[in-house]
Amino acid sequence: MIDVGKARKHIDQCWGDEIVPTLAEYIKIPNKSPAFDPDWAAHGYMEEAVSMFERWARAKLPSLPGATLETVRLPGRTPVIVIDVPGAGADTVLLYGHLDKQPEMKGWTEGFGPWVPRLEGDKLYGRGGADDGYAMFGALSANLRRARQQLCGFLLRQGCHYGRPGWTKLHRRWLASLKFDQAVHHLVLEDYIQAVEAAEARRDRLTAQIAARLPEWSLAPVVAALQTMRGMALVNAATLIAELGDLSRFANPRQLMA
Repeated sequence: MIDVGKARKHIDQCWGDEIVPTLAEYIKIPNKSPAFDPDWAAHGYMEEAVSMFERWARAKLPSLPGATLETVRLPGRTPVIVIDVPGAGADTVLLYGHLDKQPEMKGWTEGFGPWVPRLEGDKLYGRGGADDGYAMFGALSANLRRARQQLCGFLLRQGCHYGRPGWTKLHRRWLASLKFDQAVHHLVLEDYIQAVEAAEARRDRLTAQIAARLPEWSLAPVVAALQTMRGMALVNAATLIAELGDLSRFANPRQLMA
């Protein structure tokens, strides 16, 4: 059974660390639907958006064994990113999304705009930040969570129970020591472990990038101060301040929590 709490925590972190920043960059691209921009190909905005999403998705494929990505381009047609992720069932599930956007429209509040990403609380404002780009992120982040879950399920089916906190050094040594009667089970175990390690390596790369860029940020001292609190690591602190901004703009705790 899926641990809903752990799955939610994993996906929330993925959205906070990777997806929302990418969506913010996507909002800046005025890639309007061909119905509203007949010269979309010449402007190149659609190609820019497709390339951004393709790069993001390709970085995730090593964590999804057997997954493939192809960007189909036909004359006079907008590109299509096709991602195929093998599953255990016999049925095929199709998830669809689109990267073209509606026109700017009028009536934006001062300080907001169609191509200006703005994060207020848990809401990201800007054209394309509500539904256009969510499909790929939602589908792949959910599939990435399956990596550890599939490994745990496989071990349980083989009668292997660890009984202690997982993913520690001791747990990894225990995984490496497992023996099975059938050689194919060793291949399956190795494949699942590789998927988990690929996901962890991606996490470590992103954490390193945050640490490298942090000194350039004006709010870096606030992030450092937060990390003195128990349970507040670099990614948590940086994500929190990225969402809240300058804390001095809040006159009291009630405003912060509103």
